[in-house]
Amino acid sequence: MASRFRALFLVSLVTAAGCTVKKTEAPDLSGPSELSLSLSMAANPDTLTQDGSSQSQIVIRARDANSQPVKSLPVRLDIVVNNVVQDFGRLSAKNVVTGGDGTVTVVYTAPEKVDSVARQTTVAITATPVGGDATAQTPRSITIKLVPSGVITPPPGTAPDFNFTPDAPLVRQTVNFVAEENIDVINYAWSFGDGSTATGRIVDHEFREPGNFLITLTTTDSTGAQSTRSKDVEVGAGEVATVEYTFSPQSPAVGETVFFNAAATVPPAGRRIVSYSWDFGDGATGTGSTTSHKFTKAAVYTVNLTITDDAGVKANVSHGVTVN
Repeated sequence: MASRFRALFLVSLVTAAGCTVKKTEAPDLSGPSELSLSLSMAANPDTLTQDGSSQSQIVIRARDANSQPVKSLPVRLDIVVNNVVQDFGRLSAKNVVTGGDGTVTVVYTAPEKVDSVARQTTVAITATPVGGDATAQTPRSITIKLVPSGVITPPPGTAPDFNFTPDAPLVRQTVNFVAEENIDVINYAWSFGDGSTATGRIVDHEFREPGNFLITLTTTDSTGAQSTRSKDVEVGAGEVATVEYTFSPQSPAVGETVFFNAAATVPPAGRRIVSYSWDFGDGATGTGSTTSHKFTKAAVYTVNLTITDDAGVKANVSHGVTVN
């Protein structure tokens, strides 16, 4: 009977022990957890001259799920160009550990100069936490742009295209030039081939003389690289002046003074005549809207009047003068 009682007592103890659960702490995770780890990166400056010596300071910051610094975190750094890991330039260290404030700093040095062509080269500095599950490691990256030193000669045709209206402008007509928008361009500079210039993506210009003009657009991007694009513009004369003159006497004698008057000449609308040029047909010339001349020999002379308006457009008329 006593044995049976002891057995029941032992069973009761075991059952009671099974109904009491002690709270336990989960074991620490080994290595960084990608679910709670946050890496941020910054590069200063983020544009370097490709000269073999220019440097950028890379700062990596590690934070946990509560935005607290993660210290003693191993981080691997790589240089990536066109999605390929390669030593294009130099890192002061490739395997680093965060400090007590959760940060670590390395220095990237630009590679040696290749040429003076702006090739829009960029490198990505990637940071990958080391430890824990390798398949869960996610690299973070920061991009640095490399620009050539000295005179920058960009690849041809890199400047934005531009258009102008009207496509067959006339003298003194407003011509509107519009360059394609490009987020990398910070300055648009125009040269109109007649000594005039302008800046801006959209500009207006008036040509004061007819002829063929080479329009050149020079753009500058955020790195200071410049590129150009040029087009020809043919500017027509448009309306010309109605040129006419009178003279007296109508039948002058040798040595007699002949008076010439161009008061009948009418310039195009909106313009004015700035010069009168006379050719009397005997080697002599004159200027002004009115003039006079003496012929020294009897002959029929072709007297030509050429005018120029303020748009640079010329027009002329000729009449025969019979000298007895």
